[in-house]
Amino acid sequence: MLNQFKSHPDAWTVVDFIVIQSNDINTRFFGLSILDEAVNMRWNILDTDSKLNMRNFMVNLVLSLPEQVKGQQHATHLLTKLNATLISIVKQEWGNSWENFIQDICNSATENEAKCENALNILRLLSEEVFDFSKGKVLQSDAIILKTKMNDQFEMIYKICIQVLDNSDGVSESLVKACLKTLQAFLSWIPLQFIFDTNLMEILINKYIIPPTTRIEAIKCFTEISSLSFEEMKESPQIVQQCKERLCYYFCLLMNQIGTMTKQRSLLQEFESVAQSKQQAGFENFAK
Repeated sequence: MLNQFKSHPDAWTVVDFIVIQSNDINTRFFGLSILDEAVNMRWNILDTDSKLNMRNFMVNLVLSLPEQVKGQQHATHLLTKLNATLISIVKQEWGNSWENFIQDICNSATENEAKCENALNILRLLSEEVFDFSKGKVLQSDAIILKTKMNDQFEMIYKICIQVLDNSDGVSESLVKACLKTLQAFLSWIPLQFIFDTNLMEILINKYIIPPTTRIEAIKCFTEISSLSFEEMKESPQIVQQCKERLCYYFCLLMNQIGTMTKQRSLLQEFESVAQSKQQAGFENFAK
């Protein structure tokens, strides 16, 4: 019965009623699945008003749902589906009629912690979806255009991340982790000045390498930066050299923190001390 309803071409038109009126997370998830399928399969045949209504509905839901389901069982599952459905729309509209999407999401992040955490998750998902060509969901030519647009607007994302990381004492652990994971998704391709001309790396290394709760995410961020290629800047050898020097400086900072954390034990001794523990993944990420 549910599958029959889901396959009906007009099923998406009642999703707003399903999601808003129901208090059951599974029912809401089912409604969002219908909407997601409609976006991916029928978007090009929908009229302009239908597209706009669907988009506005999703934006309002993103603004309201994180607070509504906060603390509920399986809430993360529902928000993940919500965010994925929104990204499905963004990939259709961002380059055409929704150029202020990044600004809209970043503005919502300033309202409270729940909205901020979900906004960061949306931005991370956008980076992963748009620029992972292997998924085959976005043409590389389209992704280049979207990447340029996101580069131009990354300063807004950076300001949110730095505000969270620089003032972490007053925010939840889950928000800090969401921020670090979002940064990791962006670090491989954002404008280099946000890495080498700011104090971002010092904050990451000095505040988030030692605490076990953030160590893995922080080391993954550093791994992304240490893997950067400066091929696109080969015509500016002086800038490349400056970036490489900063990278060496960051590595020295990291090794100093690792030394503090391991109490100057050797890598072999450290591996043996964390083997089979939750900290092993963090050590392995660093060793790679």
